[in-house]
Amino acid sequence: MRSKSIYVASIVLSALFTISVAAGQLAGSSSTSSYGSDVLARTEWRKHYPILFPSQEIEWMQQAVSEPTVIKIGDFYFMYVGASSKPGTGDTGLAYTWGDLTKWTLVRSPVLARGKSGEWDAGQAMISFGSVLYDPDDHKIKMLYIGWSGMGDRYKVGYAETSNVLSGDGFIKHPSPVLEFSQASIPHIAVIKDKGLFYAIIEDGTISDPSSFFSLYVSPDMKQWTIVKQKLIGSGALGQWDEKSLEEPYLFKQDNIYALAYRGRNSVGQTSVGLAYSHNLLDWVKHRGNPILLASPDEEGVGGASIISSGSTFHMFYESHTSTIMRAGYATKP
Repeated sequence: MRSKSIYVASIVLSALFTISVAAGQLAGSSSTSSYGSDVLARTEWRKHYPILFPSQEIEWMQQAVSEPTVIKIGDFYFMYVGASSKPGTGDTGLAYTWGDLTKWTLVRSPVLARGKSGEWDAGQAMISFGSVLYDPDDHKIKMLYIGWSGMGDRYKVGYAETSNVLSGDGFIKHPSPVLEFSQASIPHIAVIKDKGLFYAIIEDGTISDPSSFFSLYVSPDMKQWTIVKQKLIGSGALGQWDEKSLEEPYLFKQDNIYALAYRGRNSVGQTSVGLAYSHNLLDWVKHRGNPILLASPDEEGVGGASIISSGSTFHMFYESHTSTIMRAGYATKP
């Protein structure tokens, strides 16, 4: 049960969010005409060879590399990835580069590792797409991560932070989960900081309603979260590329427009990457050119994607998978 102080804080935070929208902090019409529907057209993306693979030489990432999320600090780029050595386990790894985004140096130990036996995250402590950010206000890297005890209970969301991106000690974890859900599936998360508050879009759902949708949460510190709106975006109509599910959101802001990259799954399970746009985080319109990234002949599917911009070029880091391997892919759009 939440304490009275947290309950009061949640009410105040929810009211602040409502006031901020009314005051124009997150202002803007939800009209589709100004979204620029051809901004990230599918035909303009160029795929490069996958940039990070599982390795039998690295015990904690022998099976899969997933959830590649890239942030830039100064001239350096840091890519956080989920990594696993066997089904049902997961740690968070880090690779970095300072120029060529096709060549990365891997930090050999996890920067966020599973907890000890008996702890709530003993089975998994893994990043989600877009769940890590650099906060210039206190110069810390902050992460929401997906944890699991390994004992058959539900997935939960934890918080961790670090002041040294390459610290051998990695991230310092908050002692208890900051979010818990009733659904059995993994609650993938995307988070940004905007005008002093943290906003998260989370892959939501319930056991009784297995259809997937995204919900919006707000927080002052990434530890206390209040839900603002459920079902921001739902699965596509019958026959659409995302009719079966929406998964793995990634939230970013470009030219004062919020953009959401996500993985969609069709009726036969094939996955592609799509986009949606919003002026206020509450009302969303799917990109009419979706999907923006399809699987290549050597891929069985592509997962969610993190997208950053550098000058006039967009860079996409995405899950690329076959029947035997999951790896980090890279694509660009001028």
